[in-house]
Amino acid sequence: MPFAERLWMGAIGGAALIGPMLLMLLYRDQNTSIITASGSMSLFTLVLGFGARELGGKDILAATAAYAAVLIAFVGSSLAPVVS
Repeated sequence: MPFAERLWMGAIGGAALIGPMLLMLLYRDQNTSIITASGSMSLFTLVLGFGARELGGKDILAATAAYAAVLIAFVGSSLAPVVS
């Protein structure tokens, strides 16, 4: 895999995580977090399904599950009450 392709994939992967997390951080309510996480996971799955033609169904399922786990962990930690 050429360096430029790896660089683009890293940038897109980073943006796919940082973008929704930034949105959920700026608008800290449960509805925004759930809608953002759900929409991001759906978009991520569609992009993988159409863009990564060499991946099998199990690979797409595993990648989507890992992506969902990161987003949902962020939702859980960002909505937790702050103890002071």
